[in-house]
Amino acid sequence: MTETISSGESGAAALAAALGPEAGASLLPPLLLVIDDDRMVGRLITHAAEECGFRASRTTSAEAFSQSLREQMPDAVAVDLCVPGADGIEIIRLLAEEKYRGSVIIISGLDQRILDASLRLGEALGLNMADPLAKPFRFDELADRLALAAPGVAK
Repeated sequence: MTETISSGESGAAALAAALGPEAGASLLPPLLLVIDDDRMVGRLITHAAEECGFRASRTTSAEAFSQSLREQMPDAVAVDLCVPGADGIEIIRLLAEEKYRGSVIIISGLDQRILDASLRLGEALGLNMADPLAKPFRFDELADRLALAAPGVAK
């Protein structure tokens, strides 16, 4: 499932359409792609991203995430390590195989040692890894990671 959540996109999208695809991409707010099978947590992350000036797209499975990654080319991704169809390690490897260059934020309720190991794996694979967030997390912790993912955008 993919659900796109947008914030004030209509005016920017209309202007982007009028100027053409190359010019329009830079006018839209950055996009955060979220994979989390817990719908409430996914909604919380997308809402927080909106509050920080991002557009957000939420997926709940590895298959939907993979498809959205290729179609939407997000500026940042938020990855839960436990999702249907794959584990977080497979998602991290997918990002590396796709040569993803945006920021990767791991958000998970797993043990801190697993979060740290996932961070090290992502870095070893050449990904731009943000410090992982342990669930439950505070809004300001996520906002800090988003600010680093898109400097000058996050509120």
